[in-house]
Amino acid sequence: MNLVKIAGLASLVLLSSGSTLAAKSKVPSNFKLSLERQACYGFCPMYTVSVSSKGLVTYVGERFVKLKGTYEAQLSPSQLERLWQALERANVYQYKSAYTAMSVTDMPSAILKVSGFKRSKTINHYFGDKSAPESLIRLENEVDALVGTRKWVGTGIYRE
Repeated sequence: MNLVKIAGLASLVLLSSGSTLAAKSKVPSNFKLSLERQACYGFCPMYTVSVSSKGLVTYVGERFVKLKGTYEAQLSPSQLERLWQALERANVYQYKSAYTAMSVTDMPSAILKVSGFKRSKTINHYFGDKSAPESLIRLENEVDALVGTRKWVGTGIYRE
């Protein structure tokens, strides 16, 4: 009987240690991300959202947003993992550091900063630069969606 209990306990330990290894995140401990949305000639939301390697989200709303000031939230491990995977999939190193040509004036800008890969990357994106790839715009929007900035920024009439 004791042999059966020992075997059961051993298998439980092995199963639980295996699941811990499988659940280990790929997000590096030095991961940091920030996305800053800057002004346009109009009512474009101005805010910065940043994410730490522990999933702490810090939002700072400035103008034309539902909530001004500083707010925090916590991403779950799976949300943080999805954010990391989106950045890996997009291969942030493929982008130039700046897309700032003024093909069209009075547009907003976004500054995306990421560290935790092999090196850091900052991408300054002026939305009037027509040479900027569509995939960069999709990545910036995906970051907003995964981080959940809409609850602070609001939409349309819910902004200042």
